[in-house]
Amino acid sequence: IVVNYEHFKTELHNPKNFSSSLNILRRVLSTTGFLEMTQSIYDLSQFYLLLHQTYSFLIERDEFIQITLEDLFKRAEQNSNIIDQRLRAQHYSIIENGLKAINLYHTFTDGLIQPGACDETQHFDKVSIETPIHYLVTNENHDEGDIIMRILSVLVDYHNGLLDLLEKEIKNDPNDRMTVPKSLVYDIVSKDVSILQIARDNTGVITLTSNDVLWLSKLSRASLIIDKENFFEIKENSLEFNFHYIQFFIIRTHLLLCRINFRHIVQKYQCYKRANRTNNESDMIELDENYSKEIDRNKLEIEWNHLKNMLVDKLTNGYKLLRQIILLIKSNDQNLSHLSLNEFLDIYTNDQTIREQCELYEIRNFQLCYLNHIQELYSNAINDIQYLFSDVPHLLRTPINDELNEELKQKIKVNLIDIEYNDHVERLKSTIHMISEFLNDLRSIEISLFEQSTQSLPKTCEYVAIESPILSWIPSEIRCENYVSLSIHLIRCRSILEEKLVDIQEKQNILWTEEIDENQNPIESKNTFLNYLNNKEDNSQDGFAINLIGESGFNLPTTTMGDNYHWNYVNHLLDQDDQKTMKTTIDNEEIKQDEIIKDVETINCPSLYTMQFKSLPFALSPCFDLLNQLKTPNSEEEKKAKSVSIIHPDEKKSSHLLRKEKLFEQLQKIFKDKGYSSQVLIPVDKYHIGLDLNDDNPSLPRDFPLEYSILQRTSLIEVKVEYKEKSVNYFTRLECSVINIFNRILNDPKLGVNLNTENVICVFDKSRRLIYDGIIGDLFSVNDQEKRKVRLIITEENESILFHEILYRTAQDEEKRILLHPSTIWQNLDNWFREQPVAKNLGTEYFSYFLKEKNSIVHETDNISSTIEPVTIDVISRDSTMNVQFSYEDASEKICVLKVMKINQLLYNEKLLSKLNLNVNSLRDCVLALGKNSDQRLSNEDTHKSIGEFFVDDQQVVEFRIAYLIQILTSDNNEKPEEVLLFSRKVLIEELFRISKGSEHGYKYLASYDTKKIIDVHQLLSDVNETRFLLVTEDQLCSIHIRRSTENQLISIDDNDEMNSQQDFASFATIADVYKANHIDNQNKYLLFEKDFLPSMETSLSVFVSTSPIEFEVSSEKLPVHIIVENDIDKQTVNYNSSSQTQFHRLRSIACQLMHLNPKFYQLMYDETELSDDEMCLDDLETVPNEVKLELICISPLKASIKFEQLEVLIPCTEETLASELVEEALLKMNFSKSNLFQFELFALVDEEIQVEMDYKIEDVREIFPEDTETMRLELKKK
Repeated sequence: IVVNYEHFKTELHNPKNFSSSLNILRRVLSTTGFLEMTQSIYDLSQFYLLLHQTYSFLIERDEFIQITLEDLFKRAEQNSNIIDQRLRAQHYSIIENGLKAINLYHTFTDGLIQPGACDETQHFDKVSIETPIHYLVTNENHDEGDIIMRILSVLVDYHNGLLDLLEKEIKNDPNDRMTVPKSLVYDIVSKDVSILQIARDNTGVITLTSNDVLWLSKLSRASLIIDKENFFEIKENSLEFNFHYIQFFIIRTHLLLCRINFRHIVQKYQCYKRANRTNNESDMIELDENYSKEIDRNKLEIEWNHLKNMLVDKLTNGYKLLRQIILLIKSNDQNLSHLSLNEFLDIYTNDQTIREQCELYEIRNFQLCYLNHIQELYSNAINDIQYLFSDVPHLLRTPINDELNEELKQKIKVNLIDIEYNDHVERLKSTIHMISEFLNDLRSIEISLFEQSTQSLPKTCEYVAIESPILSWIPSEIRCENYVSLSIHLIRCRSILEEKLVDIQEKQNILWTEEIDENQNPIESKNTFLNYLNNKEDNSQDGFAINLIGESGFNLPTTTMGDNYHWNYVNHLLDQDDQKTMKTTIDNEEIKQDEIIKDVETINCPSLYTMQFKSLPFALSPCFDLLNQLKTPNSEEEKKAKSVSIIHPDEKKSSHLLRKEKLFEQLQKIFKDKGYSSQVLIPVDKYHIGLDLNDDNPSLPRDFPLEYSILQRTSLIEVKVEYKEKSVNYFTRLECSVINIFNRILNDPKLGVNLNTENVICVFDKSRRLIYDGIIGDLFSVNDQEKRKVRLIITEENESILFHEILYRTAQDEEKRILLHPSTIWQNLDNWFREQPVAKNLGTEYFSYFLKEKNSIVHETDNISSTIEPVTIDVISRDSTMNVQFSYEDASEKICVLKVMKINQLLYNEKLLSKLNLNVNSLRDCVLALGKNSDQRLSNEDTHKSIGEFFVDDQQVVEFRIAYLIQILTSDNNEKPEEVLLFSRKVLIEELFRISKGSEHGYKYLASYDTKKIIDVHQLLSDVNETRFLLVTEDQLCSIHIRRSTENQLISIDDNDEMNSQQDFASFATIADVYKANHIDNQNKYLLFEKDFLPSMETSLSVFVSTSPIEFEVSSEKLPVHIIVENDIDKQTVNYNSSSQTQFHRLRSIACQLMHLNPKFYQLMYDETELSDDEMCLDDLETVPNEVKLELICISPLKASIKFEQLEVLIPCTEETLASELVEEALLKMNFSKSNLFQFELFALVDEEIQVEMDYKIEDVREIFPEDTETMRLELKKK
């Protein structure tokens, strides 16, 4: 028989196959035509995005109805920023394919579109290039137009519906009859992919082509199951097909795709809106002067500073709500300025939604007399932001959710704003520059962010190779669609840092020069930056944009980090010779500065719980409002008789007509008549406060409670109130309000509390926590249930008191706060926290408190007020801490630290350093030793380990000793420096030299590495205050004397006696070293040699060793002419200052001395003119410039080129010159001493090396070379 495709479909719908999980197969085969249409998703999505994103803002609202698709395309062509020649064909192809897809769908559905908002099936027309644009794009009316999105939504919903069915079938198939791995389906189908990616990659849609349908029909027929034994009897029976195989083939081949998310691109077409300030002064609704009072500047900073951090959408909605409230007030003829906003809403409006909107948009309660000013604050805040991102696609403006937004703000605060910059301008500039660079990078990838709008922004930045330290702490939940919100947060952060920078620069008086106008009012002649801050009139768009982001967008000039940049990092042996790369001579490892900063600032704290800490002034605390409330008596004291109800222990009630003064007496009578024991029972009033009948002089409430319940004393809480030297006990129920207790306290003559004093009354509990609301049950310690006591302490405080506010979350995830007294210590806070239910869920009994901003764990006896704020308090288990003791010389300090903290991070603890009499800079030359054994010195790698790695179980304290690392170097830079570890600096230089074993290698002196000055062997190391020294030989020693030019005696520049004797330096020291060693100000004092020239700073003392001691005179006048001399042989240049009266022969002699040359072989040239008359001077020239450039010309025809290893010098000579003289001059030019002559041998370089004896004359050496040789090639070799 012939088996057709219809046989397969017929058997598929046979009732006997309904029990099988074949719904997917049935759905696909019944809608193959629709699945061929889903191919249009690619073209429609590209078409929609082109119109709504690329072609947005090209039409004005009043012409929206008339403009056709062709008109829109022509407008886009005229805008070179949208279409260039390369993109024109691409855009036209997208439009053409989009129109074709719409018309194809029209043919497929016979012109029917999905139900609109009216839920009625609609017909739509075919489209062309002349179709009005409003018919294609999304607009206000969903029933009219929006053809592209309506078709696209139908096709995408079908795609997603098919995947929903697949997931459902997999879940409902307990026997795995579908033969598809469930994990594979779940991993793929459960994910969403943005339609932006679909449009870009042109893949990811469930679709069937005509070839796919044909292949399915063939495969379906081939799946026929044949009974080989009854092959020819099949005609009589029903056909059997392998339906599960075909279904698995369809799933595997076509359905393993992700759901498509398209809702996020749906947006109304954005029409062009001409520039028009919507929130300027003309749009504000002005009320009369009763509402025009300005808020105090300090109050403005405290209560309304939150507007700076509010998103623009919330600002705009809040502003609109304020306008609505203003209109309500304007419609009322009464003066309402004395009311607060909440009071006005309660009295004059019945609309609860306005109050809810005030809370939603964070409009705080304020007195209506400030209404005009607050309206202006909102207007200015909106104008400051709204123009920055006008060209950013709507899709990238999605707000960050509230919880994530708060997390981001905290991250910015901790990582950028609250860093201790310590007035270091360069570090602050570097942070500002880093933010600007990151904003520029984000702007450069806006297209990528748009395409990946639903993806993580940090991950997207990583994919496109954007590198910034900011990305390391931005929450991964921040998506690309949050781009605008993130940028606004960073811009505001940058503004805060720029304000800090200006403040620092202003302190240093380098901000900018004040311009003083004689006619200006002296009162107005204040700092120009303050004038700028106080100017509230200029809120223009251009001014704000330029001030905020610069004229060229987000670009800021590159910040160059100077040598004085403070990296706030501690490490041993950090050389400052090279600021770009710091080295340690222990391991010869290079440490990059960015790695150092990252190490210091990143501590992986094992936090169990976090709390926020900041200060709160009394005027802003709830205690302020409470005292005002308590100062106003609620009622007059009752004197008339009243009916008082008494509820007995058996719940029976009796009534008595009593006056207030007879109440106590009547209650005693009742207790006596009923046989009640006052030790067991106690009457409790309606305020839940007991009246102690054992007290002969009880405290009665101000008013007259008309109901008392006689209760067991054991069911009550004993509240002990202390004030100065007095104390009173009250008995209350758990639900007794704290306010009721306060009222009773203030009216208790036993305490004598007076509210009408200059000071303010505050109530604290035993943990020094401020009590102002709640019930007694909140104060009851869960750890003292058997005691059932509460202690309250009343104090008088100055109004300037600053409370410590701790923000925390309860076990029910509610945010709450406590206020602590300034004298509170951390032990008090720990006592309070351990009693909280949330602490019981943290799995540990004892806690420590870590401050990230200070990288330290607080000590329980420290005062909380010593903490910088605002700050994050990390609650950690004490099991994650350990005790460490640091010793330095005679000082030692034991501290508690995190086990995970690295040693180099710990050394950044300023408190620790100060107690050890150290600072960050002095630590640069120190190393750490473990325990008391100096052999256990820690390497640079060790300091990057966590402290817990050094902990041993039987150790209570891990000990570290800080030692000075002394480096002893030689003038040979190739030799590795010798290192000496000292735990005390009270060591003589003589002892240090002995330890270095320098004498064994021929050295005799130790010199300062910084100044090259020889150090007296009898000096203490602590007096020298250096850690790097140079070994100097006897022949490297040179002596100098320094004289005043006006006095013929040895002097000290600092007018002390130190230089009345000879000073010794290494011969390779420079003039700059002499200045530095003698503290000579090189801007006002100058060292004069032989009374006629000033050597330059880089001049080596070795050029003067022919005279000993070297004589210098200190002159207050700088010789006027700067001489620059160049050697024409090797182009060596020297410079010095001289007088214009110095003769030419002397100028030549000075130049040759500075270059180690023989003057008889050289002549000076000036401006290509030979200065042959030695008796003439510079004054004989026509004009004498301030700077004279001379050339030193060799006049000898015979020269010797002498080579030693990589060095080679050219030296003129005569036939009478001795070989030893040549070698001595060569050694000087190669920075060797003449005394090293005996260490070398000289060879002539001809066809073969021939040794030349030192006593040979050059005429003898010339015979070795060809007859016409002018330059002899010689080589020095060490013996």
